[in-house]
Amino acid sequence: MSTIATNNITSTSGTTISVPTGKKIAGTDTGSIYAPGMVIQTAYNNQCNAQTTSSTSLVDTGLTVNITPKFQNSVFIVHSSQNFYVTEEPGTDAQAQFVIQRAISGGSTTQIKEVVVGDHNGSGNRSTTWGENNFTVYDLPNTTSQLTYKTQYKVYNSGWTAGVQTSSQCSHIIVHEVKQ
Repeated sequence: MSTIATNNITSTSGTTISVPTGKKIAGTDTGSIYAPGMVIQTAYNNQCNAQTTSSTSLVDTGLTVNITPKFQNSVFIVHSSQNFYVTEEPGTDAQAQFVIQRAISGGSTTQIKEVVVGDHNGSGNRSTTWGENNFTVYDLPNTTSQLTYKTQYKVYNSGWTAGVQTSSQCSHIIVHEVKQ
C-alpha cells in the first residue's frame, strides 16, 4: 500500500475529480471528510422515566444530550419529542411552560425554545391537557466546547401539576451538527 501526502488535490482538466467505480474514500475518524451543509455528527438520547412537578420554577425533565462540536462555526439542529400533561383538580384552568436549554461546558443555560400549554375550559372538577411537544431548533453556539441540551418545565400555579414521560411513553432528543 502506498501513502500520498499532500495539502491540496485539484483536477488536471475540468472541475471534477472522480473516484472509480468500486473504490471508496474513507475517513478514519468522525468529521474527517466534510463539506458545507453536511451533518458531521449526531447525538441522541431518550428518557422513559415518568416525572411530575408542581414547581413554579423550571426543573429538569430528565431528557438531556451532550455533543462536542467538531467546528466552531457549526449549526446545531435540535429535535425533541416529549409527551406531557398538565392538570388542576378540582379546577378550571391549568398551564405549564416547556423549554429547551443549552449549556456550554457546564456553564449557565440559555433558553433556545419555549412553549406554553394549558386548558382554560375545565369543568370545575378538573382541568387537564394532554399532548406532545415536538421542537425543532436551529442553534448557533459558536464554540468547540461540549454542549448540553436539555428540556425543562414548570407550572404557573403551585396548585397545578405537570408530568412528562407518562403512560410508558418515552421522550427523545436528537442533535445534528451541520458544517458551515
